[in-house]
Amino acid sequence: MSKKRIADAIASKSLNDTLRKLLDIPVSRGRPSVSAQVNPEQVDIVSESLCDDVLQYLAPSLKPYQGCTVIDVNPGACLWSAKLHNFLKPKRHILMEPDERYAETFIKPLLDRPNSKYFHTTLTGAHNTGIFLTNFNKLFEDERLFSPRQNPAYDDARLRQLDTSVLLTGNLVRRFARDKGMWAHRANHTDDSNAILLVQALTALSNDALHKYGLVRQLWWVPEKAKTSVIAYNQTFRSKLTAVLDLASDITEVAGIKPAVDFERWGSVLKPGGIRSRSSAVANAGHVQVKQRMHEAGIKIPKDRKIVPAINTKLSKDFEMKDPYIVVHHTENALNKAIDELEAHVDAIASMPDLQDCVIKGKKKTSGLEHFIDTLHYPQSIHIAAEVQSTRSSGTLMPEDGVTASTQRRAIYIDAMLRIVNLETHAVVLREEKQTDITNIAARLFALDKAVQKVFHTINIGHSGLYSDQAAFFARPQNLKYDRRPFEPLQANPTEFFPESSVALLDVVPSTIDLDVPGLADRQEVSKLGNELAKLLFLYRITSIPYALDKIAPNAAQDLIPQAPSITDPRQGGRLNPEHVMVRSMTDKMLEELVKAWFEWPFKPDRFELELASTRVEQWDSKVRTGVEEEGEV
Repeated sequence: MSKKRIADAIASKSLNDTLRKLLDIPVSRGRPSVSAQVNPEQVDIVSESLCDDVLQYLAPSLKPYQGCTVIDVNPGACLWSAKLHNFLKPKRHILMEPDERYAETFIKPLLDRPNSKYFHTTLTGAHNTGIFLTNFNKLFEDERLFSPRQNPAYDDARLRQLDTSVLLTGNLVRRFARDKGMWAHRANHTDDSNAILLVQALTALSNDALHKYGLVRQLWWVPEKAKTSVIAYNQTFRSKLTAVLDLASDITEVAGIKPAVDFERWGSVLKPGGIRSRSSAVANAGHVQVKQRMHEAGIKIPKDRKIVPAINTKLSKDFEMKDPYIVVHHTENALNKAIDELEAHVDAIASMPDLQDCVIKGKKKTSGLEHFIDTLHYPQSIHIAAEVQSTRSSGTLMPEDGVTASTQRRAIYIDAMLRIVNLETHAVVLREEKQTDITNIAARLFALDKAVQKVFHTINIGHSGLYSDQAAFFARPQNLKYDRRPFEPLQANPTEFFPESSVALLDVVPSTIDLDVPGLADRQEVSKLGNELAKLLFLYRITSIPYALDKIAPNAAQDLIPQAPSITDPRQGGRLNPEHVMVRSMTDKMLEELVKAWFEWPFKPDRFELELASTRVEQWDSKVRTGVEEEGEV
C-alpha cells in the first residue's frame, strides 16, 4: 500500500469515528452484512483518495465548470464537497443540508473560512416528494446566490444547451424524512433515488426548476443497486424508467463497487449471476471502443485505481466482431442475388432430415451441421452460441472442440438473422441513395425471416437476444446509451464510505433534444406525455411496438409508425418489418419520434383517458414490478 493510501486510511478512520459519535451509530461487530451494504440508512464519503481519483478522472469534462456555482445536495461530512470545491474554485458553493447534525462539525468550518464561497441552507435538494423542485426556484431567486436573471424566451436556443455556470452534485444514499419527522419505513430507498433522477430528467426535458435557464449536469452518489434500474446494460434491462431517462439524459457510472451482473434484478441483496450478462464478445468489443474514447478524450485511470470489470472476457487478442451493417451491394440486382443466396441457404438447412435430432449418437462423429458452421458469414455467432450453451442444460459435445450440436444450431440461427438484418440495411440504403422502390425486396425479406423462424421454431434455440444485442451494439448510433459511455467506472471499495456500503457515482448529462411540437404542444406537455406513453408501452415490453401501440389506441400503429422512421430503419435498431421490433428494444430516438407523432395524430385518445390508463399502469407496476418476466433472453 502506498504512503498516500496509508494516510488516507488513517484519515478515513478518524472521520469514521467522528461520524459514528455524531450520528449515534453503534460499533458493528465484524463486517457489515451484504444487505446492510446494499441498503444503508445514511452514508458519507470518507476516502480522500476516492474523491481525488474521481476528480482526476472527470477533469477533462469538468474544465468548462471552473468558476461555476455548485449546488451541493446532502453534503453530510463535506469531504467530497471540499474536494470538488478546491478543484473547481466555484463562484459560489451552496450546501443544501437539512440534517442539522452535520452543521457544527462539518459545515460551519467551511463557512468560517476567510473569503468563504460556501453558503448553507436547510432547504432540501432531494426528497421522496416533489417539494425539492420549488427549493431550486428559491435558490435562483436569492440574490445572495445568483445575480438577477430574466427568464429566457421559450424559443431561446440556450434553454436546450448545457448551462456550464451551474453544476449540481449530491448524495442520495439517505433516508428522507416523511410526515411528522419519521424516517421512511421501507426495505430500501433505491426507489427514492430512482424517483429523484426521473423527476430531474422530466424537468430537464421541459426546462423547469433546476433547468429553467439551461440544462444542468449532475453528479449523484446513489445506492449502487440503483444503477441497475437507471442504466440499461443490455436490452433485457430496458424498462419504462430507463426509456425515459435515456430520452432525457446520458447517464454514466463514474465509480462503483460491483459490476451490474452481480446484482439481483429486483431484489435487495447482491446475488452473483442475478442479472444475465451480455456475451463476452459484445462486452469485449464495447470495452475496446470505450478505451479508444478515453484515449481520445485524455481520460486516464488514476494510479493504484482499477476499473470495475464488466465481464470476464476470455477471448483471443485477434478475436473480432463482424459488423452486420456493412454495405457491399450497391445495386438492386446485386441485392436480389444476395437474397437468392440466403434463400438457398435456408432451404438447405430446412431440407436436413430430422434437424432436431441431428446430434452425435454412438460412434457417429458428425452432427451434419459442420458445413453450415464452416460457411458462417458472422464468425462470432459460434462463440456467442457456445456461451449460451455453457449456461444452459448440457448437450452432447462435438469431437475435438467440445461444441455441442445445440450450440451449432444456435450459431446457424444467429448467423441467418444477422444476414437478414444486413440485407434489410442494404434495402434501406438503396431506397435513400437511389430512390429504389423496395416493396418487392421487403416482401422477399419478410418471407425469408418467416422461413428462418419456421425452420428453427421447434429447436431449443432460445432468445432473439442472441442476435439483437449484436445488432443493437453495431447500430448507428448504438441503441443502448450504455454502449455509448465515454469511460469505464472506477473501482471503489465499501470501506471508502461510512458506514461500509455499496455506493456508486453517476454522471447525469441532460440531452439537448427539443420535444417542442410547434403549434401543437410545448415541451412540458410533450415530456409529460412521453412519461405516460412509456408507462403504457412497457406494460407490453416483450411484445412488438405495433402490438403495444394498438393496445393503447385502435389503429395507433398504422398511423404513428410511418411518422417514426427509426422503427423501420435497421441501422437505428429497427427492422423493415416493425413487428420484429420489441418494446424493450425501443431506442430513445424511437420514443422521441412516437411522442411527437402522437400530438400530430388526429385520432389520439382524449388526454384524460391516457392519463387515467397511465395511472392504472403505475399503480399495478408498483405491486408487481412490470417487466421482470424471466423470458430467458441474453
